Amino acid sequence: MLSDLKQAGRMLRRSPAFTLLVVLLLALGIGVNTAMFSILDAWLLEPLHFPDADRLAIILKSEAANPSEPKIFVGYRDWEEWAKQSHSFITLAAVFWRSFEAGPDGGDDVFGMIVTANLFDVLQASAERGRTFRPEDMHGPPAAVIGHQLWQQRFGGARDIIGRVLSVSAKSYQIIGVLPPGFGLRMIDQAVDAQFYALIQGDEKLYSTGGLGPMAAIGRLKPGVSIQSAQQELATIQRNLDERYPDNPRGFTTLATNLQRDNTRNVRASLWLAAAAVGLGARHSCG
Repeated sequence: MLSDLKQAGRMLRRSPAFTLLVVLLLALGIGVNTAMFSILDAWLLEPLHFPDADRLAIILKSEAANPSEPKIFVGYRDWEEWAKQSHSFITLAAVFWRSFEAGPDGGDDVFGMIVTANLFDVLQASAERGRTFRPEDMHGPPAAVIGHQLWQQRFGGARDIIGRVLSVSAKSYQIIGVLPPGFGLRMIDQAVDAQFYALIQGDEKLYSTGGLGPMAAIGRLKPGVSIQSAQQELATIQRNLDERYPDNPRGFTTLATNLQRDNTRNVRASLWLAAAAVGLGARHSCG
């Protein structure tokens, strides 16, 4: 083996261009592998930054003929009944994406979510500044919790951020809290973290009692309760709801998934395939 190394060294000294190529290929292979591992770690390996994240579930609806893949969102009134009747969850919140359009003060549109008041209780997440929602906020002025990135970029990290008002989508929201750096709630392959969490209040007809607005339910399982048994319980509740409401979409059932697994539902196979390709490429370049 030592003689092979000496021979390889002599060849590299006689061919500096080839030596440079080898070094570049090695550097490229190491760099690509490092980058790919970082992506895999962020998407697949690193747990969500919430306490006992393995007990967080997201619930959507799937076609009865294809029960393992999400197809449609839950209706607000479905979530209401699930939250009242289910015994599988400590608490069950609901969220839905929304792009908040820039108001008269200018600035960019803000990507965020509309959420029920108990969302941060489900996640067991606290604010870095101010606080998260309380039940009494349901009856006060429009309230929002913002992300750390939005606080820095839009407000310059202002220390007096709590109580300020941000006008978006023809409504003025009072900022009651700022989330810590690294907070990230994603669902269904959402590309970026939401930066604006607006509390659902009674002025939105689709999201008031009996409303049909689309939602995704996010719940924290009680200790000892499996996600499979929780799904079965919700499916039973949903069958009764479908009988009660003839206008509910037919041919669907509930689908409960671990929140982190749902985050990578559509990218998981692509990432593993890309990682395998990178590994093979690096092996050939070094072979």
